Amino acid sequence: AYFSLERHSLSTAKEMAKTILRMRDSGSYFFLIDAPTSVVSEVAQLTRDEDIYLFNTTAIGDSLRNEACQKHLFHMTASRAMRTDALSQYLVERKWKKILILRGPLTEDQLMASAFEKSAAQFGLKIVEIRDFDNSTLYFETVVSPSSNEFY
Repeated sequence: AYFSLERHSLSTAKEMAKTILRMRDSGSYFFLIDAPTSVVSEVAQLTRDEDIYLFNTTAIGDSLRNEACQKHLFHMTASRAMRTDALSQYLVERKWKKILILRGPLTEDQLMASAFEKSAAQFGLKIVEIRDFDNSTLYFETVVSPSSNEFY
């Protein structure tokens, strides 16, 4: 068997889909995609009826496993919801039921905080406060007291 890896840096999902189809016509059927959720979703949609396999290596958007799910798209990383579910389960196991969310200014920060809120509700955690911050004013205080498992 012969294996090779080619790297392509492309500007749009349409360019990526066109390149994938050209490579498929040359005998390649497996493609690793390192792109944002929206790009992975569009490429999967554009190639949905093709005889190929797409491997999402980095996008964590929950939509890729829900409304944008495609039978030829496989994921190599946990989704945002999977990550926050795991964190919630860990917090429940530690009996840390009162939660303070520190939410950053980036879109990804907002999405992660929203996913965590859903997971926290699902696993019976109580969010006592959500604090917004930006990196220019960031400082740390004691958040957990190890002896009492209480948040401050």
